[in-house]
Amino acid sequence: MAISASDKVLKLKEAGLNQDNETPATSIFTEDEVEVLDLIFKQYLKGESQSPSLRNPFTSKSIAWAYWIIARLGGFNGAVKKTRHAVSVKKIGLGLERFIFMYDGYRSLN
Repeated sequence: MAISASDKVLKLKEAGLNQDNETPATSIFTEDEVEVLDLIFKQYLKGESQSPSLRNPFTSKSIAWAYWIIARLGGFNGAVKKTRHAVSVKKIGLGLERFIFMYDGYRSLN
């Protein structure tokens, strides 16, 4: 099922607010997109090598995990509060746009 970019932005923002570790990222991204998100997380964002306060605190390959990666691509600093939290729609949108460029580049090489 294809999902529009605006729907993805809203679902990602909701995942950030609810810190949703239960819903898999494949609920809004394809398997290939999740694979590229994982590559971006490990290579571009340096995975778990950052200081503890800047690590992705969410369960791997959950929708909240994807939210954190997309938000980082959009300019979010990475620090997640324990209370309800979500970055702006603008940053999520910018991060999603950057992700789409990276994903398209990955697809063209493979």
